[in-house]
Amino acid sequence: MNIKRHVEIKSNKRIEENLEELQSEIPTFGNIAQKKNSGSLLGGVITYAYEAFSQSVALGKNPNIQINFIKLIADLGAANFNCVLNDGKTFLFKIDGKTYEMMGSYHSSYTDAHKWLDCIYAAIAVRNEEAISILMQVPNTVFDKASKKVDPITYALVDVYKGLFGGIQDRSMLELISHAYTVADSDDAGRLDFIMTIFMPQLGIIRSILSEGSEEEYNELMHDAVLKHKQRWSSGEREYSYAGWVSLPLIALASIAFDHKGYRLNFETDYISRWLVEREFS
Repeated sequence: MNIKRHVEIKSNKRIEENLEELQSEIPTFGNIAQKKNSGSLLGGVITYAYEAFSQSVALGKNPNIQINFIKLIADLGAANFNCVLNDGKTFLFKIDGKTYEMMGSYHSSYTDAHKWLDCIYAAIAVRNEEAISILMQVPNTVFDKASKKVDPITYALVDVYKGLFGGIQDRSMLELISHAYTVADSDDAGRLDFIMTIFMPQLGIIRSILSEGSEEEYNELMHDAVLKHKQRWSSGEREYSYAGWVSLPLIALASIAFDHKGYRLNFETDYISRWLVEREFS
């Protein structure tokens, strides 16, 4: 069974030019940020890298091109948050395999919990352990001071991922997941729909990965999560949102399940790149 993408993305001159431009600029981002001593500059490119990754996947570009963009999300995310963690101190960061040094400084742009989640998903998918380690060090007080405010469920989901990778050690995974369920609410109908179709399925999948002998349940939950993802992004103006063309959260979770349990998806879908999940890249 193949769960196809809800919309067919056709190539056009603008998309092709955008992809080529970002691809050519990847080697320059570290130097520019270093010269301007700007962590927020790096953070600002994360959205463009996410969009380029989604576009390249939807257009069926060579995986060697796709991987560059998702690796860039992880690199930029780690550098952006590390800049805040090292306020007033020099620190090292990597972009595209090259190491740079700059002075850390506090900034409130692109340091919210939603942006952190995008970065951790990408870092997990490309197995960037250094980026994961840096992201685990980000305290929730950084999110408190971010210019973009988020709701309790976003904080709770961040804590679940921190628990998975050692960023939180004084609470059990059961406690972290249970807490996330208790705060999964919103007075805004649109936001509540996002929580129920995108955030909540992740909790059940994580619980199944942590359980023994649960590959069948894992696949059932992943299948349901893909359908919910498709449902969420199929309606109205959301149809052409790049965030819906792939499921970065589900790619990350499938990668965790493959690495730690050897679980493989028993269905195909345009929303999850199997080559990425099963580490068919370098």
